Parts: sequence; C-alpha cells; structure tokens
Amino acid sequence: MTQHNLTPKQEQLGKALELTQQFEQKLQELDHFSEAFVQKYKREGIFNSFKEKINLGWQNQIPLEAKLILLGEVIYATERQDLTPKQARELEELLDLSKFIQDYSKIREQAILGELV
Repeated sequence: MTQHNLTPKQEQLGKALELTQQFEQKLQELDHFSEAFVQKYKREGIFNSFKEKINLGWQNQIPLEAKLILLGEVIYATERQDLTPKQARELEELLDLSKFIQDYSKIREQAILGELV
C-alpha cells in the first residue's frame, strides 16, 4: 500500500506508531544515561569512603598489615568495577606503601602478574 492509498485513520495510526517508537528509543537512552549517572556517583561514594578510611588510618598510625588489607579491598572493588583504575591508583598512592616496602614497584608487579617481567 502506498502513502496515497491510506485512510486518514491509517495515517494517524502510522504517525502514532512512529511517535511511540521514538518515545521508546528516548526512554532507552534515558535509562542508559541514568545507569551511567548512578554508577558514576556510586563509584565516587565508594572512592570517598576509601579515601576517608585511609586518611583516618594515617591519623591513627595504621599498621602496614592493615594498609595491605585495605589495598586488597581497593583491588577487589576495582575488579568489581566499583572503582575505576584511576581511582584505585590514587588510593594506592595515598597508602604510600613504597615508604614501607623495599622495591615496591617490583613487588607490585609480581603481585599483579605473578612474576617479574
């Protein structure tokens, strides 16, 4: 059927269907945006929580063992995508483990890769 053979009612239905499809597409875009927005602020909240723990730990002379456990939690949160790799690196720097562990970069590499490269 061509456009010229449609009744006014069929034309209205066609337009309504087109508008409904456009509306559905916009809703999907909004859902995607909402999920990204929520994930971003969730990550920021988790990041800030870790940052507060680390700063409080420094104030209370947190022992090395506790810092290592905290680092493990940061790594786990990053694997779960609750933190970005950039946030994880920033938190790792706040822990300042290189101050306590000789050849920290090599030890870190071995911990991540299982061997020294």
